[in-house]
Amino acid sequence: MEELREIKGVGPETAKKLEENGLGTLMGIATSSPTEISTMCGISENKARTLIKECRGELKLGFEVAKDFAKRREKINKIGTGCIAFDEIIDGGFESGAISECYGQFGCLSGDTIIRINRCEKGQKIRLDRMYNQLHNRKTISKNKRWLLDKSTYTRTFDGTRIGRHKINDVMFSGEKEVFKILLENGYNIKATKEHKILTDKGWIETQQLTKKHNVMCDTPNARKNTQGLKTNTLRDFSLYNTKYHPFVNINSNKRLEIHRAIFEANINNISLQEYIHILDNDNEKSSTLKFVDTNIYVIHHKDNNHYNNNIDNLQQLTKEEHLKLHGKSMFKNFNQGVPEFVAVKSITSIGIEKTYDIVCEEPYHNFNAGDMIVHNSGKTQVAHLMVVRALKENKDNKAIFIDTENTFRDDRIKDFAKANELDEEDVLNRIYVSRAYNSDHQMLLIDEVEKILQSDNTYRILVVDSLTSHFRSEFIGRGTLATRQQKLNKHMHQLLKIADLYNIVVLCSNQVMSSPTAYYGDPTTPVGGHIVGHNSTFRIYMRPGKEGSIYAKLIDSPNLPQKDCNFWITKDGFSEEKPKKDCNDKEK
Repeated sequence: MEELREIKGVGPETAKKLEENGLGTLMGIATSSPTEISTMCGISENKARTLIKECRGELKLGFEVAKDFAKRREKINKIGTGCIAFDEIIDGGFESGAISECYGQFGCLSGDTIIRINRCEKGQKIRLDRMYNQLHNRKTISKNKRWLLDKSTYTRTFDGTRIGRHKINDVMFSGEKEVFKILLENGYNIKATKEHKILTDKGWIETQQLTKKHNVMCDTPNARKNTQGLKTNTLRDFSLYNTKYHPFVNINSNKRLEIHRAIFEANINNISLQEYIHILDNDNEKSSTLKFVDTNIYVIHHKDNNHYNNNIDNLQQLTKEEHLKLHGKSMFKNFNQGVPEFVAVKSITSIGIEKTYDIVCEEPYHNFNAGDMIVHNSGKTQVAHLMVVRALKENKDNKAIFIDTENTFRDDRIKDFAKANELDEEDVLNRIYVSRAYNSDHQMLLIDEVEKILQSDNTYRILVVDSLTSHFRSEFIGRGTLATRQQKLNKHMHQLLKIADLYNIVVLCSNQVMSSPTAYYGDPTTPVGGHIVGHNSTFRIYMRPGKEGSIYAKLIDSPNLPQKDCNFWITKDGFSEEKPKKDCNDKEK
């Protein structure tokens, strides 16, 4: 504040107003507009112009020789991702003093897609758009039907062997896109965009590449009967349901001693089945000396998968984990819940433009049950989370700011990256400052707050905005509001550019995309924001799903680097230029 008071025409009251509005430095005032200062501080525009002129005179802002400019460029820092292939296309890392924009097109599903979920230990089916409303558009839902947001939501996910429960982190609205109806021979159907990946007997295949030759992995969420359609036999027919002295059978519950387990246990005790039954029913003392199979750990497996063949040579004791893996390999030969089955594609039909959504699953699985088919989940870039951790790794005093507009910040993902980079997880979280922006005005206000923070603390290395245009896109709908939206977005971009330049930090923005209606061939994917965002972003990186589960990245725009592309894989530990040796989302090799 002292340096402000030395400027002609700035009294204590004006200096206080300037500082309260994030203009506490000469550079901050010198790079602001008269209208901005006039509005913030309640002074006339003429006085604001005089103030700006005085500050620019003190700082001697103007032309300089290129040699001096080059010296200032030596202060530029870069933050690498740790992935050689990715870092090569951006010349070593994301550059400070500039805005880097990452945008991409990933597959989505129509709003009427039925998702199997579990909340509070209760299974249910729900439309994808209604699940989105429960998380992001709660005003449309009556208060007595709103979810408690502190309760977790689970979906069904393929873990490489079986299909079971897995946590959902978020549901995202992906805009209006063309969708295609995928119909299977068993009647299952979903509507997906052409890029959305479906799990088949040949691995992950995009909707646009599916043919009748492909077989899609389907879930078996309900317990299935055996191939003969008969129920599992138990020893209740042999008066063993009320066995008094078996430690793992409770006569007051539904736990029953199955006949194949009784046969196996009689055998390991070297007695006949009849003698074994008699002891369990009548002799507590002798029962305590018998050997039993702990049902909390083990199961008795039928080697030929025929539950009616109880010959002792057909029975085998396995751990529950071994049993699950074995049945995952045998696929159709068992009748357990959650065993995948493959069904042929019957037809694929273009439906038209619909609102689309996608689900963000918790690590490490990137798939879920949609219409009882297994599909890939959101491929939204995780660059932001990784770069925050990489910035903190450089120095123990470094800090980061994360502005979250889509509820995408995940502390568990930060912990994964921190652990992989040999950093203390709690220390990393303590050095990241997160704020949720609820609308475009709030988003711009947070940038003003960021400038105030940076004026007093120069240890911040990166500012993340995820995503840049989400609120602008949802609040300004239709061509009639386009001019207003772009003007407001232009101001926001200049806020970010100013912060990047003045405080020499990395500004990383993720951006949404749309399909250009004028593109008759090639990739119609276009980042939201038009020329306003394009001209203000120093570096622009396009991302989309690549081959074999990779992410394809291409540097589209840069003032000094050539266009270049690469493929990389997202793993729990970060980004890798090599395909993981064991990918739990691929079919079993």
